[in-house]
Amino acid sequence: MKILIVDDNRLNVVTTSTYCRTWGHTVVTAMDGRQAVERYVAERPALILMDVMMPVMNGFEATARIRELAGTNWVPIILLTALGSEENLVQGIASGADDYLTKPVNFTILREKIRVMERIATIQGQLSESLAGLQDYRDKAEEERILAAHVMDRIVGFGQGNDELVSHRIIPALNFSGDLVASARTPAGDLHVILADATGHGLAAALNIIPMIEVFYGMTEKGFPISRITTEMNRKIRRLMPRERFVAAVLVSVDFSSNTVSVWNGGCPAALFVNEVGEVLRSFSSMHPPLGILVDTAFNATLEVYQWPVSGQLIMCSDGLLEAEDLQGTPFGLAGVTNVLLESPPNRWLDNIMDALHCHLGNAPQIDDVSLVTLECRDTCPVMTESPAYANQTVLYDTGQWYLGLRLGHKEIRNIDVLPFLLDWCRQAGLDEHHLGNFFVIIAELYNNALDHGLLGLDSRIKSGPDGFEQYIHQRAERLSALDSGRINIDLSIVKDRFPVLRIRVLDSGAGFNYLGYGGSLDNDSVPFGRGIALVRHLCQKVEFRGRGNEVVVYYPLMEISKEVTASSETSSDESVH
Repeated sequence: MKILIVDDNRLNVVTTSTYCRTWGHTVVTAMDGRQAVERYVAERPALILMDVMMPVMNGFEATARIRELAGTNWVPIILLTALGSEENLVQGIASGADDYLTKPVNFTILREKIRVMERIATIQGQLSESLAGLQDYRDKAEEERILAAHVMDRIVGFGQGNDELVSHRIIPALNFSGDLVASARTPAGDLHVILADATGHGLAAALNIIPMIEVFYGMTEKGFPISRITTEMNRKIRRLMPRERFVAAVLVSVDFSSNTVSVWNGGCPAALFVNEVGEVLRSFSSMHPPLGILVDTAFNATLEVYQWPVSGQLIMCSDGLLEAEDLQGTPFGLAGVTNVLLESPPNRWLDNIMDALHCHLGNAPQIDDVSLVTLECRDTCPVMTESPAYANQTVLYDTGQWYLGLRLGHKEIRNIDVLPFLLDWCRQAGLDEHHLGNFFVIIAELYNNALDHGLLGLDSRIKSGPDGFEQYIHQRAERLSALDSGRINIDLSIVKDRFPVLRIRVLDSGAGFNYLGYGGSLDNDSVPFGRGIALVRHLCQKVEFRGRGNEVVVYYPLMEISKEVTASSETSSDESVH
């Protein structure tokens, strides 16, 4: 080591320096306290042997000053003093000295003290290096955390519609949450909501939900049903993530035209449909394993469907809410949620549940991510369109600009979601978002009529009975699974008159259906069917049912019609709508 020897007695300096050099150290000397401070600043020695009684500045003052200059950098200082009183020793230690040795110096003892200080200095140097490395690691980790948080916020928030019907709270246990809440609308106006709870905590858990976000937003935008969305999420998680990194999730689709909610629950606490006085009308318990566990052939995308009789809210949460324990180990539980529902007004349910959770936890730590979602399900919702009504017009249609024809056999009908494909085609053909939304409503109604009534022979009147809508969905799934014949043809083309018009033709090989009995009305909520055809007539300029009802052709205008044309449409007869 480089050792600074400070003493106003030259003989002492020479003697001590000789011994230190013999032991292999480098020596720097000073004759008083002020010189010692100057030598310290210039030489930065690894150890100081400091006399106490010196002129100009004594050893106590020099020690204190050196400690001040050293800051967090530790340099061992051993006092060599003839002052042996306890008071002097206390003063020396208080000034910053690490050890002392009384004069006359026993050089054997001094050698061992230097060795001890050398070992301590080595350890301190290693600790300093480790601390510097840890600080560097912390700085880099913080930089990565900030970047990851930014990316996660952008990914989760991408496409987020901030739907007024959805409210949620997420409280992460660590910097990052492994819980996800997102909502988006389909082109037809159906509301999709997901609550996901990934395995683990922090960034590792948050990474699990990244593959799900793109699937959820992308497929919802294209009009895929949540049964197909869950299937694709399961496939993607299995492909990208380790096997032990699965994701519990609840996916919900709300169809406001029929007051129905469809739920897929895999590994999450039960979702609750609650009326406005806090009574649970329907519970959607977990019916499936979490996403990422089952292979494609074993995965089950079956949904639970419920048609709400009165307005209410769907309450969803992660297990972190129900399993949160106070200091006595008592979980918050489902009772903690239902008590708030019964005692609070609906507009306070979200905040009051979270307040009750904080009160329950007290000083107990939060050990898991907590998420809570409320989804408002209104009894009556406006039709998702602003288009004017059109009656039949006497117009001559020219040759179209493009034509698309699809011929679907029974295997394709069972296995292919054709509607998102048609929507994507029209998007690439240049239809704007307003017309795409209306097109999706129209083609979905026509295709589902061809499938449900034409090929599957379903009767919508069963929806009027108790649990009728669930029975209808159950029959539809059974008959579609067993479908072994039949076809549906879909033709799209652009034709021109005074403005571009989209011509849509749907033909099925079934026995047809009584389309006149399904006329419905947009203003009639008493009958749970028929509103779809009424909406198609509302959106389209012309609607023609042909044959037994197994062929329908509609004309949807792609430009705004002048007020004069609209006025004449409203006064014309609708008897030509067949």
